[in-house]
Amino acid sequence: MTIVVLLPLALFGVLGLAQVILVHERAEVVVIANGRRAARVRTDPLPLLPDTSAIGVSSEPRSSQARVDAG
Repeated sequence: MTIVVLLPLALFGVLGLAQVILVHERAEVVVIANGRRAARVRTDPLPLLPDTSAIGVSSEPRSSQARVDAG
């Protein structure tokens, strides 16, 4: 995406080649940092589900296997 913007700016002389390269390299660092952030293993537990037993709703996932076993 940055190439689409930077290439015309370099061709028309708005930015010099060194500036275009610097902006492009910074964008690459941001992309890599975002990928590392997204790939991080979470150490905090998932939030607990609210207690819905009082209203008769189960927090257990429905299983299609239960229908096969009952049949």
